[in-house]
Amino acid sequence: MTNIKYKEIEVPQNLKKKVILSIQKMSNRQLLIKKILGGLFLTVSSFSLLEFSFYLVSEFEKSGFFNYASLIISDSEVVFYNFTSFTLSLIDSTPFFAISLVVLSIFAIMKSLSYLATVTSKNSFISKQLLII
Repeated sequence: MTNIKYKEIEVPQNLKKKVILSIQKMSNRQLLIKKILGGLFLTVSSFSLLEFSFYLVSEFEKSGFFNYASLIISDSEVVFYNFTSFTLSLIDSTPFFAISLVVLSIFAIMKSLSYLATVTSKNSFISKQLLII
């Protein structure tokens, strides 16, 4: 093996500052993109919750669920004596698909809010770390 001596390269005075500023600009750009995507997902999931809620109400009206449920108030004796038939009719008229769509959109809203909170908290941590350097 040969023993090669390398020339020492002079480092510009403000190189560290330029590198830190470049990293900070890139992380801010990344954060902005993540916030925009999280906001779009939150907006879409909020509108889907609104639409699915309207769909749920219309499905409850179509299925006659409210008619069966009103029997509890109007003819409670009949409901009490025919409880199993009443319960099966009530279960049969429940629109489970619409309920699952509403629950799914609620979970999507919660997930997007969690994502936005995580992205925001990571930004403050990265900024503090860069300031320490």
